[in-house]
Amino acid sequence: MIRYTKPDGATGTLNAEQYAKTYEELTDLGYKWDFSEFNKVVGGKIAPLFQKAIKLQGKFGPKNMFVLTARPPQAAKAIFDFLKANGLNIPIENITGLGNSTAEAKALWIADKVGDGYNDFYFADDALQNVQAVQNMLDQFDVKSKVQQARVKFSKNMDTEFNDILENITGIESKKRFSIIKGRKRGESKGKFRYFVPPSHEDFVGLLYNFMGKGREGDKHRDFLEQALVRPLNRANRELDTARQSVANDYKALNKQFEDVKSKLTKKTPDGDFVFQDAIRVYLWDKHGHKIPGLSETDQTKLAELVMSDPQLQAYAETLNIISKQENYVAPTDGWNSGDIRMDLDDATGRIGREQYFSEFIENADIVFSEENLNKIEAGYGEGVRESLEDMLYRIKTGRNRPSGSNKQVNKLMNFLNGSVGTVMFFNMRSALLQQMSIVNYINFADNNIFAAAKAFANQKQYWADWSFIFNSDMLKQRRGGIQTDVNGAELAASLRNSKNPTRKLISKLLELGFLPTQIGDNIAIATGGASYYRNRINTYLKQGMSQKEAEAAAFTDFQDTTQSTQQSARPDMVSKQQASVIGKVILNFQNVTSQFNRLGKKAFQDIYNRRITKPNTTQMQSDISNASRITYYFAVQNLIFYTLQTAMFAMLFDDDEEDVNNLFLKKRERLINGSIDSVLRGTGLIGGVVATLKNVAIAFARQRDVNYNPDESAVIVEALNLSPVIGIKARQVVNAEKTLNYNKKVIDEMETFDIDNPQWSAVTNYVQTFTNVPLNRLYNKTQNVRQSLNNDHAAWERTLMFLGWSQYNLDLENKKMEEIKQDIKDKKKKLKKKKKKTNRFGPRIF
Repeated sequence: MIRYTKPDGATGTLNAEQYAKTYEELTDLGYKWDFSEFNKVVGGKIAPLFQKAIKLQGKFGPKNMFVLTARPPQAAKAIFDFLKANGLNIPIENITGLGNSTAEAKALWIADKVGDGYNDFYFADDALQNVQAVQNMLDQFDVKSKVQQARVKFSKNMDTEFNDILENITGIESKKRFSIIKGRKRGESKGKFRYFVPPSHEDFVGLLYNFMGKGREGDKHRDFLEQALVRPLNRANRELDTARQSVANDYKALNKQFEDVKSKLTKKTPDGDFVFQDAIRVYLWDKHGHKIPGLSETDQTKLAELVMSDPQLQAYAETLNIISKQENYVAPTDGWNSGDIRMDLDDATGRIGREQYFSEFIENADIVFSEENLNKIEAGYGEGVRESLEDMLYRIKTGRNRPSGSNKQVNKLMNFLNGSVGTVMFFNMRSALLQQMSIVNYINFADNNIFAAAKAFANQKQYWADWSFIFNSDMLKQRRGGIQTDVNGAELAASLRNSKNPTRKLISKLLELGFLPTQIGDNIAIATGGASYYRNRINTYLKQGMSQKEAEAAAFTDFQDTTQSTQQSARPDMVSKQQASVIGKVILNFQNVTSQFNRLGKKAFQDIYNRRITKPNTTQMQSDISNASRITYYFAVQNLIFYTLQTAMFAMLFDDDEEDVNNLFLKKRERLINGSIDSVLRGTGLIGGVVATLKNVAIAFARQRDVNYNPDESAVIVEALNLSPVIGIKARQVVNAEKTLNYNKKVIDEMETFDIDNPQWSAVTNYVQTFTNVPLNRLYNKTQNVRQSLNNDHAAWERTLMFLGWSQYNLDLENKKMEEIKQDIKDKKKKLKKKKKKTNRFGPRIF
């Protein structure tokens, strides 16, 4: 126990956990601490990284290994004896009792060691604040370092607990084990009729919902799964975001420091076969003893010597090795020649470093979802749940959604189709605006209810400080630094980025640039909704006794977890097996958000039905009201708001003519209702997409049967092709181009060829965009929107909406220029007709 003395002389004790949570505040209040009980080691047990220390001792010896503890110096002998008894022979003089529990004390001790000449550190501590303080200190010095938080293993009884949960839910005895064949036989008839968001279309948390029982037992099951899997997963993703942003910042600083080298990176080396960044990479691989695939020893030596002959290039390379945060840079792969330094650094935190950040999750997942447990899961839930879990775990561990195919032609076809996503999203201002709907995702019925959120917003100074903090966080920088909100977009960008083809590189750049408004809108919505949530969650934790720093860290963790579970994301654990498959990437485009909403609504219904309390709610009634609101919002209100905005139905609010308002409403009502139904159907997965398509084909067929004049023969086919939105987009572009040329043939002949308003350019740009994925039609339409937004003939609100992306067609406005040309054509036709009649009347007659 830690003994304390208050300023008034009163004494008492705290255990280590109580002390860790309150020492900062109590020290500020004048409390004095006595650690004399820490002079002994009582009931000592080896910590999570003890075996790591043993391995390091075997490799390097214990001479430069140290124990740094908040215990008093007198505890050194007891610690020495305990370590020695367990095989770790750290010299007693290397055991330092600081008698000081602050993170700063440990950081300053590390700084002293830098002063002693140490330049390669490995530091581990179980307290996050100590890890962060030491990391911050080491970042200020030019030394090699690795800092890690040591966590007490939760895995000791994990397998037993999970099997107890399965027994509680399925009735299969906890101790019972199944072979793979017996599990398959037992589960053959199970789980076949789960059509509404089936296991193959669930995200990771949705799959875990299978293992939660009812009532308070179910709450305990949720707590176990969160502690064992969800929290380590979210923590790993947060650490990965931080690491990626750190590498990005370091690389940016490196290029700023070596501007001359930066300008040479893409230039040819003297032999003309490589570029200088190839030489830098080869130098680092050669230095670390790698054999580089496909490169002769002569070329490897020449490129390495080229770097060594230039002090600037060599200094750049050595610094690059440090910022990669890998001991031996990133090992070359068979396709290294199609990559570059940036891709190596991405690999350092992704392909290579991912295992380090996800080690706790992977270890726990391997225990919970062992082969034996997966056999039991298949026996209790059916093949679908098992296969979806295995697919999900594979993608989480590898950090990538499975590639489109191993065949080059398949991949090229997928890239071509995915290009439709890029062209639709290219500078899509409407999408950026519609992102703001997600602000309400942070409202709950607990500490950030609508009144608490309003109160937090009213404190404008604090609100905007929190907004800025969130907007500039590593998580949001990473989120807007790549296409992380769309599965198809992310896959296409990654594929094209690797290409050496200049055209494909250009399309990749256009794609990433085009997504920028949507990404910025997404970030603004997250910061706007999250700022009040973050502040109110801090206040909640402060009331629970946490210090300010602890409350802020815990609140930001909760904010990140809420964001990832409610916003669109291409993160592997947020993407279902269906979405990651080839067929899913063809049929489920643009369904990230609808899938996410259906999953959220389904989870809310399951919690109500099974009488579980959904966090952060604390009572069943509060939880039920919150979940009922979620179901209403995600299945109905969200869709109605989205399609009202998408179709510009709100435009009727600005129209004074009652007849026009009624016509506008009737025209768009069907699209709003049908679109809302489609959103729910398509959000359920592949089967829902097929049902929605069949429904729309039937509607189009019936509608065209009622048309007496000039029916649209392509309507039914286009609706059928809309089973795949990316194919449907390309089909509509071709059909629209053809209709434009056919319906406006006389108008086109009447207008100047290079008049931007000539309909032929709409057709031409549609064709080019369809077959090349260069977003020319998007640029053409954006240009027309901007021109119309500057037209004083329109009302101010109409001009504003057109600037934001709604077209004249969306707002039911006539194109006066086109109408005048059409009227001129009609007038000319009438005059010509009259002239012909006159000629026939008075012309020569033959009898």
